[in-house]
Amino acid sequence: MSKVLIVGLDGATLDLIAPWAAQGELPTFARVMREGACGPLTTVIPPMTGPAWTSFMTGKNPGKHGIIDFVHRREGSYEIVPVNATARRAKSLWAIVGEAGRQVGAINVPVTYPPEPVNGFMVTGLLTPSTKVRYTHPPELAAELDDAVGGYRIHMKPSYAKGDVGEFLDDLRVLMRKQGAATVHLMRSRPWDLLTVVYRGPDGAQHALWHATDPAHPLYNRRHAARYGSGILDTYRQMDAHLAELIGLLDDDTTLVIMSDHGAGPLHEFIYVNNWLIKWGIMRTRPSLPSRLRRLLFHLGLSPVEIYDVMLRLGLGFVKGAVTKGKNRGLLASFFLSFADVDWAHTTAYAVGNGGQIFVNLRGREPQGIVEPGEEYERAVAEIIEYLKEMTDPQTGEHIAVDIYRRDELYSGENVGLMPDIVFLPCDLKRMPFGEYEFGSHKLIGPALSISGTHRMNGVVMLWGAGIAPGRALEGGHIVDVAPTVLTLMGLDIPADMDGRVLSEAFQEGAVSPVRMSERDTQLAQGDPEAALSDEEEAEIAARLRGLGYVG
Repeated sequence: MSKVLIVGLDGATLDLIAPWAAQGELPTFARVMREGACGPLTTVIPPMTGPAWTSFMTGKNPGKHGIIDFVHRREGSYEIVPVNATARRAKSLWAIVGEAGRQVGAINVPVTYPPEPVNGFMVTGLLTPSTKVRYTHPPELAAELDDAVGGYRIHMKPSYAKGDVGEFLDDLRVLMRKQGAATVHLMRSRPWDLLTVVYRGPDGAQHALWHATDPAHPLYNRRHAARYGSGILDTYRQMDAHLAELIGLLDDDTTLVIMSDHGAGPLHEFIYVNNWLIKWGIMRTRPSLPSRLRRLLFHLGLSPVEIYDVMLRLGLGFVKGAVTKGKNRGLLASFFLSFADVDWAHTTAYAVGNGGQIFVNLRGREPQGIVEPGEEYERAVAEIIEYLKEMTDPQTGEHIAVDIYRRDELYSGENVGLMPDIVFLPCDLKRMPFGEYEFGSHKLIGPALSISGTHRMNGVVMLWGAGIAPGRALEGGHIVDVAPTVLTLMGLDIPADMDGRVLSEAFQEGAVSPVRMSERDTQLAQGDPEAALSDEEEAEIAARLRGLGYVG
């Protein structure tokens, strides 16, 4: 009947935590690792924040819960729009625990907007348009948080230009402090049996500052490293001190779970997948005069990334949001090549989002699909995979797509049809398939400009408290394992339709009741993914994601 506190650290990685803890930089992490169980936590493919946290909260793979990125194709069109919590087609851990009569709380977890009416409280996280909308359950909790912390905040300021890093770090510290204070306030003032809080500080710092800590990074320079080289470590130090504060509030009946949604590492280059599809003849653009003109301008370098590069060189990186803001992507949109210029009647496949996602232009699924289901579909998939196998860096000749997957190799469940038909991961993930615009650059591969760090497949999981085996090394953990493990810690049945297993190796013998399975179905009926968003809210979310280096 243990209570559970889950502390989510977006992007946290053992690659950094373990050595810093050993060096005495992170004493609280070192204590948890010494007195508890710890190991890597494999995430979903592609290793993106949206599907990863959704897999955590459901215990299911994306083929069941239906979310594969921060964005998706709007039904009936090729328009790419942000997702929200109504796109999730499986019950959350908080709903399951709440239905069992336990009190729950969730704070700042990505892809929880709009807030669901849980048996307790919820404060939504990333993909919330702003604090001007109803982002809490109950609604009056928002005013309470504002009073408690002097104005609650959800979002960090993006680091558009390298010259703004100092301001970005100062803002990140303030954001983490306010969210930490809100967590402490709610822990003390409201009843809870399961409380989940996510801090996005590690991910933000790593995206913005990896180049300042890594002499092998193409963007590394000594002056920048001297000023900001400790920025990522400082973020973990702040988190370490806050963890000590949270641990001080726990009683002996509470288990602490620390976890991340994915790991982190350097990012050197972007891969522009739709450009490769055009090169291979798999995608074609329209022959109309406006599209031909935009294609010509595109080849001459008029593209979002090249424009942003010029802004950076002029010290104007901070105006990126103004240039690209809005549903139609702002001032230069009419000149940029986009999906509106694609000749869908002669296009076999297209790429959407981050992490190497390719969708076949399937008849009956896409609005102008041309590939017939069955044998023709299988031939198209096989052809694209063969092209990917031969995909090489034009400069070095190095093969790019090392791991290539068909949809059914990665996903299973009722919503597999929403998943990409092919996913590929580049070698060592120092290159990232670009998802910010349909056609971000006229290049096949180009330097990463707005961020210098990105995601890796292995995050971290730690368990600490009574009944947890001290010093136990965990192996083989997957992000879908956290939900069934938490349910077992709380003495609750595990729904049989969850994909994860219980991390029972973390427990001391006899410390936890035997695993109990339930045949209950935790799938949800199909909802309307855009139901909760106005055009203005949708544009606000897209602008925030652009600022973080994700989507356009």
